[in-house]
Amino acid sequence: MEEVEEKQTNMTWKEKILGMNKVLLVFILIFGFFIFALISTLILGAMVNMGAPLAPRNFVQMYISTIAEASTLILISVGLTMTTRIRKFGNFSHSEFLVVGAYSVLAITQIFKITNEFTQIIFVQLIIAFLVSGMVGVLGEVLIFGPLINRNATPLSLMVASIGYGIIIRQVIQEIFTGVSQSIAIVYPKEFTTWTVGLRSMPFIGTFFKILFERNTSVTIMKGIEVTFSQNHVWGMIVMIITVLILRYIFNNTTLGMAMRATSDDVDLAEISGINTRAVILWSWFLAAGVTGMGALFLMASSEVNPTSGFARLLIIFAIVTLGGFDSFEGTLVSGFIIVAMKQFVSFFNDQVATIGDKNETVKNLTFWSTSGDWSNVAPFTIIILVLILRPRGLFGLVDPKSKL
Repeated sequence: MEEVEEKQTNMTWKEKILGMNKVLLVFILIFGFFIFALISTLILGAMVNMGAPLAPRNFVQMYISTIAEASTLILISVGLTMTTRIRKFGNFSHSEFLVVGAYSVLAITQIFKITNEFTQIIFVQLIIAFLVSGMVGVLGEVLIFGPLINRNATPLSLMVASIGYGIIIRQVIQEIFTGVSQSIAIVYPKEFTTWTVGLRSMPFIGTFFKILFERNTSVTIMKGIEVTFSQNHVWGMIVMIITVLILRYIFNNTTLGMAMRATSDDVDLAEISGINTRAVILWSWFLAAGVTGMGALFLMASSEVNPTSGFARLLIIFAIVTLGGFDSFEGTLVSGFIIVAMKQFVSFFNDQVATIGDKNETVKNLTFWSTSGDWSNVAPFTIIILVLILRPRGLFGLVDPKSKL
């Protein structure tokens, strides 16, 4: 007992942080950034009122946008964490499950030619996207990855095969739906409008119900600070939180989850122990691909979808999973938030430099980069490179990547 207490006392601050409950650490990070955003908004507003040459910016609105974007990216990335943990290779066809989910919703709508009815309600859309994408994920395991692994294929061979599978999915979708971009509409039940009138009119708490049940809601936090909530963003956050909690519960507290953990640690030992590893692997692919298909609904609702829309998100998905640690759910949560926050910060900083440079010739001459360019993706990937140099397993990775090759 004394040895344990002495060991805990001698732990470095880095070990103490990494040893914390990782879900708690995520919430501390999110809440801490919110406080920072609120204080920064107030300070910037005061500086602008005093005549500072800065473009006013509502950091609280940036915070809400960051959480919304991070929620969607986490939802589409957590499945890659699951398959990597089970199958020990990076699946480059993972981004195509996004397109499958999006087009499955479009297909149901076009087949039944129904507008604002049952098959277009958000909860039905999520189920359709989950089931169809999940089956496509299982199909890849049955036809490609399973046979290759049985022939002792290397992780590199599997990654190349996954690229081929992604191209096949993309081409099949293009043949069926053509390459013309189409729009996905998220439809909420009519009851959201008719049954919640009383709730939305309540004092104080009514604002919360407005955010949930109205298309766009503006909330004045304090004088000069107004935040707009999009219903799609809010429900995207809710679906992400529920999905991650369910996956975490399955992985940590169910028989299937224990079988998944055993299979990810050692397939042969799991089989000797009586676990049906084949069924476990198929379930893993179904859940991972299905969850990714659900994320497509929120990711692509604000823009048009085409057969290459998934491939365009491949780099950011791998960036999130790599930074968090390929086999850590909590790491995916943290890294998704970090990457999106960094993108927002760099965009803001670049805008401020451009604004000041227009008014100050010295600043303009000292700026050695083009402020008209999009630098929002540069900083996150720079951070990822530094993290991988200092800690190859990522922020919360459980296994050294060298042991997987």
